Amino acid sequence: MGSVKVYGPAMSTAVSRVMACLLEKEMPFQLLPIHLPKAQHKSPDFLKLQPFGQVPAFQDGDGTTLFESRAICRYICDKFAGQGNRSLLGREGGGAADRARVDQWVEAE
Repeated sequence: MGSVKVYGPAMSTAVSRVMACLLEKEMPFQLLPIHLPKAQHKSPDFLKLQPFGQVPAFQDGDGTTLFESRAICRYICDKFAGQGNRSLLGREGGGAADRARVDQWVEAE
Protein backbone atom coordinates (compact mmCIF):
# COMPACT_ATOMS: atom_id res chain seq x y z
CA MET A 1 0.00 0.00 0.00
CA GLY A 2 1.39 3.39 -0.95
CA SER A 3 1.29 6.57 1.02
CA VAL A 4 -2.00 8.42 1.47
CA LYS A 5 -1.60 12.16 0.93
CA VAL A 6 -3.88 14.98 2.02
CA TYR A 7 -3.23 18.41 0.52
CA GLY A 8 -4.29 21.56 2.34
CA PRO A 9 -3.83 23.56 5.53
CA ALA A 10 -4.52 21.61 8.73
CA MET A 11 -6.65 24.49 10.04
CA SER A 12 -9.14 24.08 7.20
CA THR A 13 -12.39 22.49 8.39
CA ALA A 14 -12.59 20.29 5.30
CA VAL A 15 -8.96 19.17 5.57
CA SER A 16 -9.44 18.46 9.29
CA ARG A 17 -12.52 16.36 8.46
CA VAL A 18 -10.42 14.12 6.17
CA MET A 19 -7.59 13.87 8.71
CA ALA A 20 -10.05 12.92 11.47
CA CYS A 21 -11.48 10.18 9.25
CA LEU A 22 -7.99 8.84 8.51
CA LEU A 23 -7.14 8.86 12.22
CA GLU A 24 -10.38 7.01 13.05
CA LYS A 25 -9.51 4.41 10.42
CA GLU A 26 -5.97 4.17 11.84
CA MET A 27 -4.51 5.06 8.46
CA PRO A 28 -1.08 6.65 8.23
CA PHE A 29 -1.11 9.72 6.01
CA GLN A 30 1.05 12.58 4.89
CA LEU A 31 -0.28 16.15 5.17
CA LEU A 32 1.09 18.33 2.40
CA PRO A 33 0.33 21.94 3.37
CA ILE A 34 -1.03 24.26 0.72
CA HIS A 35 -0.35 27.93 1.48
CA LEU A 36 -3.58 29.70 0.54
CA PRO A 37 -2.30 33.31 0.90
CA LYS A 38 0.38 32.48 -1.68
CA ALA A 39 -2.34 31.03 -3.97
CA GLN A 40 -0.70 27.60 -4.12
CA HIS A 41 -4.21 26.16 -4.51
CA LYS A 42 -4.48 27.92 -7.87
CA SER A 43 -1.20 26.58 -9.28
CA PRO A 44 -1.38 24.39 -12.41
CA ASP A 45 0.00 21.38 -10.52
CA PHE A 46 -2.59 21.66 -7.74
CA LEU A 47 -5.42 22.21 -10.25
CA LYS A 48 -4.59 18.79 -11.70
CA LEU A 49 -5.56 17.33 -8.30
CA GLN A 50 -8.42 19.68 -7.46
CA PRO A 51 -9.89 21.36 -10.56
CA PHE A 52 -11.80 23.97 -8.52
CA GLY A 53 -8.65 25.17 -6.73
CA GLN A 54 -10.01 24.43 -3.26
CA VAL A 55 -8.82 22.21 -0.41
CA PRO A 56 -8.59 19.38 0.35
CA ALA A 57 -7.19 17.23 -2.38
CA PHE A 58 -6.42 13.57 -1.73
CA GLN A 59 -4.17 10.97 -3.32
CA ASP A 60 -4.23 7.30 -2.44
CA GLY A 61 -1.12 5.22 -2.98
CA ASP A 62 -2.90 3.32 -5.76
CA GLY A 63 -3.20 6.47 -7.89
CA THR A 64 -6.75 7.43 -6.89
CA THR A 65 -7.12 11.22 -6.71
CA LEU A 66 -10.20 12.78 -5.12
CA PHE A 67 -11.51 16.10 -3.87
CA GLU A 68 -14.47 17.16 -1.68
CA SER A 69 -13.96 16.13 1.94
CA ARG A 70 -17.14 14.10 2.42
CA ALA A 71 -16.53 12.09 -0.76
CA ILE A 72 -12.96 11.45 0.42
CA CYS A 73 -14.24 10.25 3.80
CA ARG A 74 -16.76 7.90 2.19
CA TYR A 75 -14.01 6.49 -0.01
CA ILE A 76 -11.71 5.95 2.98
CA CYS A 77 -14.49 4.24 4.96
CA ASP A 78 -15.40 1.96 2.05
CA LYS A 79 -11.85 1.08 1.02
CA PHE A 80 -10.63 0.46 4.57
CA ALA A 81 -13.89 -0.89 6.01
CA GLY A 82 -12.21 -3.55 8.15
CA GLN A 83 -9.66 -1.21 9.70
CA GLY A 84 -9.96 1.11 12.71
CA ASN A 85 -13.41 2.45 13.59
CA ARG A 86 -15.82 0.32 11.58
CA SER A 87 -18.96 2.32 12.20
CA LEU A 88 -18.11 5.80 10.91
CA LEU A 89 -20.78 5.46 8.22
CA GLY A 90 -23.22 3.44 10.29
CA ARG A 91 -23.19 0.10 12.01
CA GLU A 92 -22.29 -2.98 10.03
CA GLY A 93 -25.58 -4.60 9.04
CA GLY A 94 -27.44 -1.46 10.15
CA GLY A 95 -29.22 -1.27 6.84
CA ALA A 96 -30.47 1.58 4.73
CA ALA A 97 -32.05 3.51 7.59
CA ASP A 98 -28.81 3.48 9.59
CA ARG A 99 -26.80 4.73 6.59
CA ALA A 100 -29.47 7.36 5.84
CA ARG A 101 -29.24 8.69 9.42
CA VAL A 102 -25.48 9.10 9.05
CA ASP A 103 -25.93 10.85 5.67
CA GLN A 104 -28.60 13.08 7.21
CA TRP A 105 -26.21 14.31 9.90
CA VAL A 106 -23.31 14.64 7.48
CA GLU A 107 -25.43 16.92 5.31
CA ALA A 108 -26.71 18.91 8.31
CA GLU A 109 -23.19 19.31 9.66
